[in-house]
Amino acid sequence: IGVGLARAGYSNNKMPGWEPVSHAWHGDDGCTFNSCGTGTPLSSPWSEGDVIGCGIDFNRSSLFFTRNGVLQGQPIRIVDTSGLHTTVGFQTKGECVSISF
Repeated sequence: IGVGLARAGYSNNKMPGWEPVSHAWHGDDGCTFNSCGTGTPLSSPWSEGDVIGCGIDFNRSSLFFTRNGVLQGQPIRIVDTSGLHTTVGFQTKGECVSISF
């Protein structure tokens, strides 16, 4: 599972964070992905029962993540925050599905 932000029209068959104008934290490896397929370690992988949060600070143009209410690492600086939508991605059996809302 990947949780983050993406522009409207983001591919519904790519995990959030893998493509331009998308940013996400992935639960399988605990890495953040910032508009590319190369992750940056943020935490250990998520566990069953974890409550994952994603927030944006428009004043600082940054994205942050929480696990069970605790800030994880440092916020990710994003140059352009306009038009970003909450995005959740799932990958099973080699297929990806991303939903923005």
